[in-house]
Amino acid sequence: MKILVTGAAGQIGREVAELAIVQGHDVIAADSKRLDITDNNGLELFCQRYEPDAIINAAAYTAVDRAEIEAEKAYAVNAQALIYLSAIAVKRGIPLIHLSTDYVFDGDKSEPYNELDEACPVNTYGKSKRQGELYLEQSGANYLVLRTSWVFGRYGNNFVKTIVGLAGERDELSVIDDQLGCPTSAADVAQAVLTALPVLISDKTVSGIYHFSGDSSASWFGFARAIVDVAYSKKILARRPVLTPIDSSEYPVVACRPKNSCLNGARFLKVFGLSGSDWRAQLELVIV
Repeated sequence: MKILVTGAAGQIGREVAELAIVQGHDVIAADSKRLDITDNNGLELFCQRYEPDAIINAAAYTAVDRAEIEAEKAYAVNAQALIYLSAIAVKRGIPLIHLSTDYVFDGDKSEPYNELDEACPVNTYGKSKRQGELYLEQSGANYLVLRTSWVFGRYGNNFVKTIVGLAGERDELSVIDDQLGCPTSAADVAQAVLTALPVLISDKTVSGIYHFSGDSSASWFGFARAIVDVAYSKKILARRPVLTPIDSSEYPVVACRPKNSCLNGARFLKVFGLSGSDWRAQLELVIV
């Protein structure tokens, strides 16, 4: 199968492209320099040239705080581009898998969010991602939206790399302890995407929104503690810094974050047979 992977330089896109190659697919790996998904004409010409059999859209504007002042750019990448991508999917009769986020929720629910819960994002990033979902839902394409959470991996910038770097420089770290999520390995997201793709092709009734994330929740503080434990046990850190839990009010940021953005992956497990990311085991593979 010839698969177009957009956002192929990002932490999920790169994992998807590499795994798809291992699985024997013909991969068209396109980063933002090779393909601007906000350029409708350019996107159409690109797909005319390469004629993909499926599109996996891992491209996204993910700078949560900067999105508050660059809203137009965030909406162009996260929303408007979905109009163009879905139109190509409909025209060519090919499936489209789109990566979305836990930040489409407001965080007021005490339990993990399922796909039937109302999306009510509290920041521009989340609003732009939700708008992209809506465009895709309304397009008539054979699609799958995969919402995920707190992604980390070997590539790109992420919380794991940040904590390991800071822990090597400082004796004490203060980390937010009143926001909950499900850390998720980018490699496991790639596996989920490529597990879902052939099912989506063979059975269009599975088209829709799904959640895939870590198999257990943590606060940013709990996540940081797990990261430090692994890095110290592997002697990447010469000493273990003191970690101090703080409230989000003590660490002001531009964009609001949901207090709880945990995702319930039961529907994905039922339809595609894949359970959530074992993020603690994946930390051992990422921190080297």
